[in-house]
Amino acid sequence: TLTTGPGQGTTGPWGDMDLNGHVDFLDLALLVRVFQGTVPFIPEIYDIHPCDPNGHFDFLDIARDIDAFQGDPYPCAIPCP
Repeated sequence: TLTTGPGQGTTGPWGDMDLNGHVDFLDLALLVRVFQGTVPFIPEIYDIHPCDPNGHFDFLDIARDIDAFQGDPYPCAIPCP
């Protein structure tokens, strides 16, 4: 679990939305379903925009998951400032 800062919540492993241990197309598909409202929004899992978990699911969260899918490292120091 990545801690995003004191009192700011946590995310699952960077980009692993279905918590199966790796980032793949299923994670991206899950984000689409969350965005469509067919899967409940769970901030602790889906609100992954680094250092700014805002309790909302938006395009920034999707963009960060695409970064993780592409193999980009977590872009913020842990814990975040």
